Amino acid sequence: RRRPLWRETFDDPSYNDAEIVIVCVGLEDSKYGVEAKNPIRTRDNVRVICNELRARGKEVILCTLPLRWRLQDTKKNEVFVKDKERNELLAGVIVSMKDPHLNLGCDLGSPEFCRQQLYTADAVHFCSEGYRKFASSIFTSLVPAMVRVEAKTWKQFIK
Repeated sequence: RRRPLWRETFDDPSYNDAEIVIVCVGLEDSKYGVEAKNPIRTRDNVRVICNELRARGKEVILCTLPLRWRLQDTKKNEVFVKDKERNELLAGVIVSMKDPHLNLGCDLGSPEFCRQQLYTADAVHFCSEGYRKFASSIFTSLVPAMVRVEAKTWKQFIK
């Protein structure tokens, strides 16, 4: 059985020294339809990832997944509803863990990110403008994490 990609990544010496990790949840769990994986399973998987990253001393910034607003009020509305539930559960992970080193990044499910011009033709992946929007939005979560890492580094030098 193959190990999870995130674990392979952080066991690799090329990446394992990263001090800040941005976790962006994709649409894998929902892209195959309503029966693919339920939102609670997504939440539980993300909680395992966040716990492991925190155990490794990482600052973790968790983003919600993009909502495919175009599915709302269509015959695929149930997929939209499940994705919305996923986002609510993901936000709940942060609240339930009560860890100052785990913070909400971008709410990619918010109306701010539901503009068509932010996505490629598949309406799932960001285009250049979408990545610029993401970068400017993640900044407010990233800076405090960077300050904590810098403070920790300086404390080590002062000792």
